[in-house]
Amino acid sequence: MARTDPFGALGVGAADKMTFFLLKWVFNAIKRDSSNEDPLFKGAPFISKADLAKQLAKNPELMRALGYEDQRQLQDAVKVAASKKDGFQMWGEFLDFFFLQGKSVRECEGADWWNQLDRDGNYITKKTETERTGEEEAEKANNLNASPGGGSPGHAGKRSPSKKQVKVTASI
Repeated sequence: MARTDPFGALGVGAADKMTFFLLKWVFNAIKRDSSNEDPLFKGAPFISKADLAKQLAKNPELMRALGYEDQRQLQDAVKVAASKKDGFQMWGEFLDFFFLQGKSVRECEGADWWNQLDRDGNYITKKTETERTGEEEAEKANNLNASPGGGSPGHAGKRSPSKKQVKVTASI
C-alpha cells in the first residue's frame, strides 16, 4: 500500500513543506524538554524566545527567508508572540509564529494545516469521544484500585457500597 504524503493531501506547496522542515530543524536545535509535572507544558518540548532570536541571528539568510529583515525586527516580533508561558513557545505556538506572520484572522481560519501534523510531518490522529471516555474511565478505575482500601481518600479501609471493583481492560 502506497503511503500518501500528508503535505500533498493537505494541499501544502513545496515551499511551505520546506519551511516546515527548516522550522523543525531550528526548533530541535534549541528545544528543551519539560517535565510531566509542568502544569503548562505537561512533558512537551519547548523553546526559549531568547534562544530563538539568538539562533536565527546566527544565520541572517535564514532569518530573512522566514520574513525578518534584521535582528531587531525579529526580537520585537518574538517578544510579543503569543504563548502559554511568557518567554517560551511550544511547537504549535512556534509554527503559528512563523506561518501566521502578517496574516489577518480571516486569512487564518482553516488554513492552519500545520496543526494537523506532528513534528515529524505525519498526520495527528485524533481520538474519538468514545475512545477518550473509555480511557478516562479506565484511569479512574486504576486510581480507585490503587487507593488504600479501594475507596476515596478519607475513607481508609472502607469501600463505597455503590462502587464495585472492576477489571480494567486495555483500549483498542
